[in-house]
Amino acid sequence: MSKRRIIIDCDPGVDDAVALLYAFKDPSLEIELISSVSGNVSIQKTTTNVIGIARLANEDIRIVKGAARPLVQEPVFAEEIHGQSGLSDYEFKNIDLSPYENDDVVEALYETIMKGDDKVTVVAVGPYTNIAKLLMLYPEVKEKIDVLSIMGGGIKGGNTTQASEFNVYVDPEAARVMFRSGIPIIMAGLDVTEKALLYPEHLEEIVNYGEAGKFVEEIIRTSGRPVIDRSLLQLNDVVSIMVLTHPEIFTIKDMFVDVEINGRITRGLTFADQRRVEPQEANTQVILDLDHDKFIELLMGRLKEYE
Repeated sequence: MSKRRIIIDCDPGVDDAVALLYAFKDPSLEIELISSVSGNVSIQKTTTNVIGIARLANEDIRIVKGAARPLVQEPVFAEEIHGQSGLSDYEFKNIDLSPYENDDVVEALYETIMKGDDKVTVVAVGPYTNIAKLLMLYPEVKEKIDVLSIMGGGIKGGNTTQASEFNVYVDPEAARVMFRSGIPIIMAGLDVTEKALLYPEHLEEIVNYGEAGKFVEEIIRTSGRPVIDRSLLQLNDVVSIMVLTHPEIFTIKDMFVDVEINGRITRGLTFADQRRVEPQEANTQVILDLDHDKFIELLMGRLKEYE
């Protein structure tokens, strides 16, 4: 069986790190490119983290440094959640970013998507700046992208503001470009990711899974995020990877989704047309729920391979 070609665009981030480690061990995925983007922390830090995580996992995958700021507004970071490095108190040492300083992320995305006959799946789990730039400069890539599997938004509302989830809040203009692109989208928003929870007993197992397990345990244990109902972490970004190969464990509904960019209070709101009569044609598969036991079983099974 042929593998699914994927690109991962991310801003590590604690949950991004877990998602990458999970994706590396999924035998049905062929990761052809990882691009960084400014989001949870600055582009220098997210790029450092991508390189460090790939090295930790002994993965030789092309990495490209992406956008340092959103399309319109100034950068916004989430260091109060992810720590100064993006990985709580953990910092990768001796990583030289100079070979990446002249990277052209749009060209790299374009070349990767257009090569070969098979379509590519793009997994975007940070702000969508790189993706929007690609779609605006090279609209022809739409025909070669099978689906955009994203983490972001939320029909239920936001987490950065009452209306807006962080990835959309950082660059709502980019999110709007993406949702209006016509490419099929799978959206793992807060509706489902707030249920993708990791608990202390899971972390007690993960720490035994080799160096990768110790790394995951450290970045979660030293995180300053509040413990809610015993949970240590929302595994937001893992959902966008896992749904590609195990959609059966998720509850998914087709909806029309768009992004508000002008509202003073609602800027960054991902709103869905849920009218009972004549709603707009769906452009997004919105994930609403998951089988938590099976989610954790799949996660732990992949991470255990690092033993």
